[in-house]
Amino acid sequence: MRLVSNSTISDDRLTCLLSQERLSKYMAHCGAFDAGIALYRWNTAVSSAFWPPLGHVEVAARNAMSDILAARHERLGREGSWLDDAASELDARMRSHIAAARRRVVQRGKRVTDGYTISELGFGFGGFL
Repeated sequence: MRLVSNSTISDDRLTCLLSQERLSKYMAHCGAFDAGIALYRWNTAVSSAFWPPLGHVEVAARNAMSDILAARHERLGREGSWLDDAASELDARMRSHIAAARRRVVQRGKRVTDGYTISELGFGFGGFL
């Protein structure tokens, strides 16, 4: 069965690579191995189509969060960036993520700015707030 163009893998090997557990729901739904693999490929293609818009939403959400926190920081009359955490409002894990993001900015040869730092933080960072 071809999972990828120009690539042939035996049904047994493909089952081993993808796992019986993963493929079982496709096989049960379709009743045949080839049809199950076709459904698996379709599901992969549909799922992949969501990555670009999800990535854009992630960037927009991180930037919006940063803008709100920067405005709050300024409204409270604090100097520097909210990422500096001068008021010690962030927990150790958040400060660690910020420090690691800033190191990555430096490693990429860029100036450490809030924008570059935010771009290096993972989407899960917002869950710490």
